[in-house]
Amino acid sequence: MVHVPTRGDVPVRLGPSVQLVPDYGPSTMPRDVYTDPMRFELERERVLGAHWIIAGRSEQLVGTGDWLTFEGHGETVVVTRQADGSLAAFHNVCQHRGPAIVGELVGCGAKRFTCPYHGWVYDTTGLVVGVPEREDFDPAHLEGLRSPAVAADEWGGWVWINLAGPDAAPPLIEAIGPEISADLGRFRMEDLILHEEVE
Repeated sequence: MVHVPTRGDVPVRLGPSVQLVPDYGPSTMPRDVYTDPMRFELERERVLGAHWIIAGRSEQLVGTGDWLTFEGHGETVVVTRQADGSLAAFHNVCQHRGPAIVGELVGCGAKRFTCPYHGWVYDTTGLVVGVPEREDFDPAHLEGLRSPAVAADEWGGWVWINLAGPDAAPPLIEAIGPEISADLGRFRMEDLILHEEVE
């Protein structure tokens, strides 16, 4: 059966009464908007690093310990399904020497992740739970050590992340806003099925 979206009581945002083009008319944008490295870093910091972005589909993380890696904007993040059904996410960077903890793009049933270089072990939330030759390290340094946390949530069948972290990110549904969630919610994206992922 094919889903036919309906608007229901959601207001229409099309037609002659809706302004589609700003009053100041057409313009050109300078090339450096797309090529300037300083501008790119500012965009990474102020936009991509502070707002919710889509990392994958909820159906990729069905069972406890299922995980996916998001790579984009110079960052790599691991997102995992927790036993209580929630999501946890963390930067894919070992706190010992900095290599990626997880090399694969997706997987299922993980209980922990082990850095391939020196064997540091992380739980599915990014907390360090195992260190070879632990006696060589100051216990105060290792206590509570974790890969930096990333905010993670779900809406509309999508997995969303916010690089600002769980303490700084606004709630996802607030960031999406009532108008967009009402409009897009009518399409029941949570019922969509991932057919193919193109790299």
